[in-house]
Amino acid sequence: MAEMHPGLILKVLLWEDSPSSRAGGGVDRAALFRSYAPPDHRASPRSRSTWSERAVWLDVTVRALSLSQRIDLRPVRDALASVSSEKDLEGAASLLDACLAAATARRYLEAPETCAFLGDREGGYTILPADGVVRTLALGESPASRGGLFPKASLRLRLGEVADLRPVELLEIPGRPQRVEAVFRSHPVYEFDNLDEMVWWKHCRHLSGPPLPKEGLQELAVALGAEAPESERVALRLVRSRHRTMSFRFDPPGAWRARVPTRDGRTYPFRVLRATFETSPS
Repeated sequence: MAEMHPGLILKVLLWEDSPSSRAGGGVDRAALFRSYAPPDHRASPRSRSTWSERAVWLDVTVRALSLSQRIDLRPVRDALASVSSEKDLEGAASLLDACLAAATARRYLEAPETCAFLGDREGGYTILPADGVVRTLALGESPASRGGLFPKASLRLRLGEVADLRPVELLEIPGRPQRVEAVFRSHPVYEFDNLDEMVWWKHCRHLSGPPLPKEGLQELAVALGAEAPESERVALRLVRSRHRTMSFRFDPPGAWRARVPTRDGRTYPFRVLRATFETSPS
């Protein structure tokens, strides 16, 4: 299960349509996003505003969302038309929360590359709309680093204790990335949501074992199931796609579809047996 936080969703949706989100180089968009806050239409112990003032703020928020987002907010507008007390306003605000959660769930299913899936198995998960700025802040990724490659030495430092590393090519060609295969002694265990013809890394969650470095990750040999016995493991390949958002193709599709039906919406755990990385040129 994953949580959704309407207040944070509202902030992101309003941010996405703001001029600040499209600011050019030299502008600290992360600082602007942190400071970006919609009017507070909910009652709080520290708030001195009246319910009528907050009803106006909620109305302004609904109008802004209606102009910038494809979200059906008619239930909220209908509720606002009859607000005459604190209780009525709370009901309208709760309807907005429900609309935001539903819209984010639909966005996650229809356009997963525009969302972030955050969290871990112990602390829980949350789904959030996300542009580049939000992704950088939420996932600790920067556009420059997502496409970067490990130097070979640092890859050995990261994985040397849990995997045997060997070069894939017989010869190293100066100036070209080098391919290194890691054969795991201690297997990373992940799970993925089967939502598309690819495995989107943002829809994968680390369950146990050593985490995989993402820099330069090109190919995975995996076994379905978190605890598959050695004798029953069938190695299946995931090959990095050309999509800008990190994702992997089922290769070949037929080998996968014999075990994983197309887009069935279920979650499948897998153990990483081997991984191939591209490392920085010598």
